Amino acid sequence: MSTSPREGGGASKDHRRDRPSHELLAELQIHQVELEMQNQELRETQASLEDARQRYFQLFDLSPAGFLVIDSDRRIREVNQTAAQLLGAPPAQLRTEFFRKHVPAGERETLGRVLARVLDDGESAREECRLRDTEGRSLTVRIDASPVGADGGRSLGLLALVDVTAEKRATRRLEQVFELAPDPMVVLDLDGTIRMVSPSTERMSGYDTPDLLGTRLPDLIHQQDRTRVELELSRLASGLAGSRFDARFVGRGGECRTLSWSGMPAREDKLLYLTGHDITRRLEDEERLRRSEALLNNAQRIARMGTWEYEVRGRHLRWSGQTHRIFGVSAEGLNHDLRNFLSMVIPEDRDRLGRALQRAREGESTLDVEYRIQRPDGDFRTIFQRGEVYRDETGRPLRLVGMVMDITERRALEDRLLRSQKLESIGRLAGGIAHDFNNFLTVILSSTEVKLRELPKGDPLRNEFQEVHEAAERAARLTAQLLAFGRRQVMRPRTLDLAEVVAETLSMLKRLLGDHIGIETRIDTSQTGVLADRSQLEQVVSNLVLNARDAMPNGGIVEITLDRFVVPGGEDADLDQPSPGTYLRLSIRDEGMGMEEVVRRRIFEPFFTTKQLGQGTGLGLATVYGIVRQNGGHISVESSPGEGTCFTVLLPEAEGEDPSPSA
Repeated sequence: MSTSPREGGGASKDHRRDRPSHELLAELQIHQVELEMQNQELRETQASLEDARQRYFQLFDLSPAGFLVIDSDRRIREVNQTAAQLLGAPPAQLRTEFFRKHVPAGERETLGRVLARVLDDGESAREECRLRDTEGRSLTVRIDASPVGADGGRSLGLLALVDVTAEKRATRRLEQVFELAPDPMVVLDLDGTIRMVSPSTERMSGYDTPDLLGTRLPDLIHQQDRTRVELELSRLASGLAGSRFDARFVGRGGECRTLSWSGMPAREDKLLYLTGHDITRRLEDEERLRRSEALLNNAQRIARMGTWEYEVRGRHLRWSGQTHRIFGVSAEGLNHDLRNFLSMVIPEDRDRLGRALQRAREGESTLDVEYRIQRPDGDFRTIFQRGEVYRDETGRPLRLVGMVMDITERRALEDRLLRSQKLESIGRLAGGIAHDFNNFLTVILSSTEVKLRELPKGDPLRNEFQEVHEAAERAARLTAQLLAFGRRQVMRPRTLDLAEVVAETLSMLKRLLGDHIGIETRIDTSQTGVLADRSQLEQVVSNLVLNARDAMPNGGIVEITLDRFVVPGGEDADLDQPSPGTYLRLSIRDEGMGMEEVVRRRIFEPFFTTKQLGQGTGLGLATVYGIVRQNGGHISVESSPGEGTCFTVLLPEAEGEDPSPSA
């Protein structure tokens, strides 16, 4: 039997009424707890949604990019704070006036193209366009647009606006720098491939830009510099700071230009920026300057002349390299101080030099002074110094600039010239007197010889005439020496064997030399012919050997050498040097006490002697000097105290004739 709904429902109620009340209460509490839990979950979900919504709006508003949400009706739904700040208008105003006030007419087509692609085609897009802010200033923005769903049947798009105005200006400035840069500029990939060049690079290289783009820079560098460039580019590509380096760029026509390169990496762009300054002209100028300096230094060295500069206030002295060489000191070995310089000047000249410098500082415009120095190696040199004084507007001296010249050899040459002229004058005087005096002696000798033949041997007057005759003979020998010194002696020249003359003269002198004097000879007999008067040669050898004996009162060795000697031509003439040609060289050296320089300089003067009174006339060496010069030869002497003396005689070699046998 079926039960009706009414009945069934009544039965259910009856069933609940039939359940105990405590069971119903427990079930009610359970449902209440479940409902409370569901409410709590709902509240937590709403709170999370609100937090997410707040975070979304914070991210949306505070994003560094300006955001616009636009629907397919081209209405702006949302504007973030960054976009509002970028365009200088509140979000509400931008929602209604963005397209009218902030999009220039010339940019609406670009923006419309972006919106159509995003809202109509559902694709992302990127463009750059110009916008205006509220005050009318132009902004360049990059727009990144993408679809973000739909709302109410209308598709939505998100436009992200990034202000690239500063970046575009910087890029433009860089482009202007590239266009206007006088020095070549290149932009390279990390492997050195050229991506961008400045117009100046074209002008320098002769290449057009298309020819350069895609070419590796090292391939345009001189082969000898290529490894260095590769190394520097590798350093830049690895992020290391680049150093300046020089390398030669080979142009289209093969000509080389030396550039001083410097570079900087842009790692984020994976590019290298290089600029090169053309230093070709500077290097050429430096090379010309080096050659000029080398020429000047060589000229100063040859002329024994250097330059100097003295700063009065700083008391600093600067010397050129040649000046250091003249004074015998290195640049490191000299404290460039005036007192240090003056300490090298010998005491006898120091005050005079100091007074000359003082006069220059006090008013004289030039400085000319000669002084002697002693170099660190002990050598004495004679210096001529000339300079000019530079002053300020008040007349106070600022610096002295000038030159120094080593005139030691010139002074020695002048001294030799004076001695030569002196000997020449004395010789002419002595020769003239001796010639006239010899005429008188001829009369006396002739008269006394006649009387001696007439007077018998026992006559008392005979002894008196004999004494007069002997005195006249001694006087005649003296005049003969004077005539020889004055080169006015009558010569009977013939070709002689000088080795034979020396040997025979030494044989005759053995008795006069004594046992305490030894003779050593080294004579080259291969070619010993000279054109001379035999008696004169014997007199030269005798005087020099006996002079060596007298220099060794305690005994010693006289060393005699004879050889052939050639004086080369093409050298600067020296008044105290023999003429170019072939000579026989006779050297006579003793082991005596030697002589001081002051004695050596006067040794050939007539009547000059260092012997005691009555032991010499002072004409022996003067006679030798006269005979040698009369025969076209040359004589010199070397001597130092305690080192002995060496006389060297050069006689022209006879040509074309065999020596005559000895008489």
